[in-house]
This record gives sequence, structure tokens and C-alpha cells, in this order.
Amino acid sequence: MALIISSIIRRVRNIIGDRKITHGTFNSTSGAGSAINTGLEICEHLQLQGTANSFATGTVSPYVNANFPRSGTAVPIVSSIGGNWFAYGR
Repeated sequence: MALIISSIIRRVRNIIGDRKITHGTFNSTSGAGSAINTGLEICEHLQLQGTANSFATGTVSPYVNANFPRSGTAVPIVSSIGGNWFAYGR
């Protein structure tokens, strides 16, 4: 089964020096792996939070499947539910 994940960047802003924060939402249709484009050149942290009404028996809670720092254009995640994400980096 192919994973379809969509991700929307909601906001980008500078925080300290050259560091930025981005956040958005993601939707997923299976528990396989895919990636989120954070809009950052280098992603130093990505936090995922599933939406409360998405959890059901047999679902895969969202988690990041990568080491940091890394390119922010394709941060691998695994999830079978939708939710929100928060990232920072350069």
C-alpha cells in the first residue's frame, strides 16, 4: 500500500539569529514512511503530534525516522494518522 502524506507549511518566522521556526499540518493514509518538507534548509528538530480524533485501534502514532541535523526538504516520518508538526533550524 502506497503512503500518501500531505503537508502544509502554516508559518515561517525568524527566532534567534539565523534560526527559524516552521509549523504546519500533515495527513497520512497508511503506516508506511514518507517525508515532510519543513521549508528549512537545515532541520535541527521536528516534532509531530497526532490529532486526538485520529487515534484508533491499529493506528501508527507519528514519529520521525531520521537523525538531526539534516536537510529540511525531506524529513522522513512514519504515521497512519494526521496531525501537526513543528520544526526549527536554518
